[in-house]
Amino acid sequence: PEKLLQMMVEQTNNYATRDWVRPVGATDQHGHVRKKKWLVPCGRNDDGARHRAKSRYVPITVGTLIAWHGILIALGGYKMRKPRMIWTAAPYGYEMAWLQNSLPRDRFEHIRRFLHLADNTKLPAKGEFGWSPLGKIKTWMDEVMIGLQLVWTLGQKICIDESMVKY
Repeated sequence: PEKLLQMMVEQTNNYATRDWVRPVGATDQHGHVRKKKWLVPCGRNDDGARHRAKSRYVPITVGTLIAWHGILIALGGYKMRKPRMIWTAAPYGYEMAWLQNSLPRDRFEHIRRFLHLADNTKLPAKGEFGWSPLGKIKTWMDEVMIGLQLVWTLGQKICIDESMVKY
């Protein structure tokens, strides 16, 4: 799966640093102005243009991504409500040095915010030929399926649950 991880690293770094966006005010369905602004794609010379990553973004590596996935697994194992609880001192959080030392909190949140599996600029727009609702994860899914087909041999007896079959 190193190929998959490398693909995730490249697309995440591209998404965070290559795209130019500008903040735009937004309203909800009642016409109230939202506190947070939307980021819309724009040209480099537009008013207010900036990269998605406002603060200094350090490109991620495969090792960083593996540590990030490890923290996600630990989050599930310890049944934490929020990932920030790892870096929060007790009694309000868990002081787990082995997780705190693997990845700083801001780095973890940067990866969580900018994680991408596909290049948005190369995806066909909705309604165009080749568009798929799974377009953003399609290349990644195809690689996983090829890997599974290489290592998993279907047996002679297969059990299909009734919830898997539409009536």
